[in-house]
Amino acid sequence: MKEKLLKYIVCPDCKKKLELTEPIYENNEIKEGKLICICGRTYNIINYIPRFVDTDKYAGNFSFQWNMARRYIEIYNKLNYFTAENFFQSTGIKLKNFEGKVVLDAGAGLGGFLKLISENVDGGGEYIGVDLSSGLDIALEQIGFKKNVHLIQADIMKLPFYQETFDYIYSIGVLHHAPNCEKAFKSLIPFLKKNGEIGIWLYQKSDSRLTEFVNIFYRKLTTIMPKRLLYVLCWFTAPFYYFKKIPHVQTIMHLILPGFLFHFFPKVSESTGTYLKEQVISTFDWYSAQYQSKHTYAEVFEWFSQSGLIEIKILPRPVSLNGKK
Repeated sequence: MKEKLLKYIVCPDCKKKLELTEPIYENNEIKEGKLICICGRTYNIINYIPRFVDTDKYAGNFSFQWNMARRYIEIYNKLNYFTAENFFQSTGIKLKNFEGKVVLDAGAGLGGFLKLISENVDGGGEYIGVDLSSGLDIALEQIGFKKNVHLIQADIMKLPFYQETFDYIYSIGVLHHAPNCEKAFKSLIPFLKKNGEIGIWLYQKSDSRLTEFVNIFYRKLTTIMPKRLLYVLCWFTAPFYYFKKIPHVQTIMHLILPGFLFHFFPKVSESTGTYLKEQVISTFDWYSAQYQSKHTYAEVFEWFSQSGLIEIKILPRPVSLNGKK
């Protein structure tokens, strides 16, 4: 943690200023220490990251996932997912807009987009990544000790910031894993400055009731099974993705199998990645999250409107929107 982060963070419970005590410095940052509030609460800094949650809560699967992904980090970097174009398609924000701005990554995960920003944006901005999971430790390994990148382990529903701190807020593939996606989105708006922008990407709701039913059916099982067992099962299901890519296979399956049986095959990752291990991680991501909601453009547009946002834009990647405060 960098000392300059103290100007942005507060106690998430009482919103009062925090005092740094017992700091241990290494790599020109605070590696260990405590953040104390006058209300009596104390938050630890562990491995350079201030921790405002005691556990991963409902994000435990992501901590397991990110720790497994440590083995495949080279593959993640080769997938070419964390690009400026993909970022723009998901948020409606161009990287150059971040120059000199204070930016929040709401759900930083492995830190891929923060790394992209830190390597491609100049101009003295401050880029803060928040995540509920301990995947931030891997994000730190990926990003390194950049002078303007900060990582915080905290709950999006209870963020440790002063109101109207950020010029930009983005969240890519995260809010739909909160217990209530709408509330999670709306909880971000108070931290956006006037004229600030927010861009989000969420899972899209299927038009097929059968598809939704099958997904819910499987997830009722997969969300309660041991994570390691689910991970092993994903190794057996992920190759099905490649099987379906064989020309005419899906057409033949449609002809042979009754419609219900055809659609009852478990969904596997639709990622465009070519690596089997990446398919496994993506499939695990789909089935392991305790919460998973899907949404329509009309529904999310209403959230933006209710939050007082203006200049709302519907973006190409379903379901992605951008708005201004």
